[in-house]
Amino acid sequence: MSPDPLVTPVARRWFVALGSLILLLAAVWRLVLAEALTTVSPDGALYLEYARDFARSGWSLLARQPLEQHPLFPGSIAFVGRALLGFGWTDQPDTWVRAGQVVTVTTGVALVLAIGLVAGTISRALRQPPVPAMLVTMTLAALLPLNTWHSADVMSDQMHALWLALGVTAAAWLPRTRAALAVGCCAALAFLTRPEGAGLVIAAVVALAVMPRATPAARCRAGAVIALVAAALVAPYWLTSGGLSPKLHKETTEQVQVAVRAAPRFATLTRHDLDWYEAPAKASLEFLRAGRVVVPVLAVIGMLVALRRRRTAWRLPAIVTPLALAALILAAAQVLVVRHGYLAPRHLLVPTNLAVAAAGLTIAGLLRRTRPGGAVLLVLAALPLAAYSTRVPNGADAHLAELGRWLAQQPRPGQALLLGGASERRIAFYGQVRFQAWPENLQDPEVRLRELHGHLVGFSATHFALTLGSTADLAANRGLLQRLRARWPGLLSPLREMPIDRGRTLVLFTVDSAAG
Repeated sequence: MSPDPLVTPVARRWFVALGSLILLLAAVWRLVLAEALTTVSPDGALYLEYARDFARSGWSLLARQPLEQHPLFPGSIAFVGRALLGFGWTDQPDTWVRAGQVVTVTTGVALVLAIGLVAGTISRALRQPPVPAMLVTMTLAALLPLNTWHSADVMSDQMHALWLALGVTAAAWLPRTRAALAVGCCAALAFLTRPEGAGLVIAAVVALAVMPRATPAARCRAGAVIALVAAALVAPYWLTSGGLSPKLHKETTEQVQVAVRAAPRFATLTRHDLDWYEAPAKASLEFLRAGRVVVPVLAVIGMLVALRRRRTAWRLPAIVTPLALAALILAAAQVLVVRHGYLAPRHLLVPTNLAVAAAGLTIAGLLRRTRPGGAVLLVLAALPLAAYSTRVPNGADAHLAELGRWLAQQPRPGQALLLGGASERRIAFYGQVRFQAWPENLQDPEVRLRELHGHLVGFSATHFALTLGSTADLAANRGLLQRLRARWPGLLSPLREMPIDRGRTLVLFTVDSAAG
């Protein structure tokens, strides 16, 4: 293999030394946050429940029980969890939390390196030394708050972003067959983690369609390899689960509104109702929040400057693939907020990490021209990221895990079931009881009352959790509770009250369905 003219031996040694240090510090930072974590997020509790079920039932679980999430992330936790149990750990919630954190911290640190590789491939495509861009990008990726938080918490986002980053890196060598194989594998793994992973196939096909100096036969062959490999690896999941993705069956905002008007039992909660013309602004705002403003701004500046200097570079797979993938996910985010009524910064984690690579190019370019100026810009970019990264995820929700652990020590029925809002799922997880959500965000007081009563009785709930307080929404909870106890006296009995903060109180009730 001929030596790389863009990477000198000295630069290679610097990359190994500084890159290893960045990864080590990233790992330590994530481990500290993981140790400080008091409770997982609501989705984290759901992933851990699935992981526990996977460990007990194996792959056949997909055929028997419809899951709301794709299987690779909880399946990975199940593998680690079974290993911990084999080493003598007890089958307790905290054991599964540790298993989940092993997966998230590992993939989170690997993502730092993978985003650095994305920056390196883009830098090569622009005929610039890749090492400075890779080191700067790894620094920013190590500090990005969404990366640190989701590495410490038990969320699928880091694993999903890792597969996509590796796929984007492999796409730089298209239309080579080996590159197509790698892209197909990464797309399949990303899809098995989250449905947005399918976007990598589309982005790679777009890159093949516009790339220069490639025959139509080579493009078609590479595209076919990507699609066939991805489909072949995902096919067992499709065949076992009997569907393409559980996300296709999520209720839209319109369906929720119809359900609320009709007031059927077990309607789901109401969310934001945005029109199509409002979606781009919402997605842009969440993108800026995800990158703490500085990352998206530097990314746009860097790509505009780079493409202006080399106008033909926009046709190269190393650049087209990440741009197309980011555009696809940003478009999907707008569909998400319009059709399903919600959008959070974490849904834009992949475009944000790709923007980190572009921001790294901006700073590295300035470092080549003036080291003091580049160093100042790096510090100014890193400071807000580092400041937010010191926050412990879910820090305000420690009371949920505390109440759950208390519940686990109390005598209760063998088929105990907790009814609560989405946030209260964590009480059930740590309390080792089954959980059922109820439509807590319904606006009409009478409809909300009937729905709560229907859930309590219809699901034979044994426990119910509700937060009371002085704010408007929590005051509505108090009114709901008063009407419920007046109409069905004896249905609820207080078991424990836990003061939280700012006048809020979490109340755990026992439920006597016979009184309802």
